[in-house]
Amino acid sequence: MRRRASASARLARRLAILAPAAATLALAACEHDADRTAERSANGSAGADWLGYNRTLDGQRYAALDQITRSNVAQLKQVCELKLGEEGPRRA
Repeated sequence: MRRRASASARLARRLAILAPAAATLALAACEHDADRTAERSANGSAGADWLGYNRTLDGQRYAALDQITRSNVAQLKQVCELKLGEEGPRRA
């Protein structure tokens, strides 16, 4: 007589079948997103969207924005200041 598998054994078998398929789909989605991000970053089409600290994958920190121009740069004013550490001799 054949014993029926327990519920946990059946679940483990189903997960063993479905897990590789789910992982493949997740990796494909990530790869597609990474390709699109790299393309946007490489050709500078990201515009104001900084995808990371350096804006582009090749480290460009240039912001292709048009709000500050040669004609209005003299009108810029300091709006905040952050002092770090103590004033005086530097400590190691």
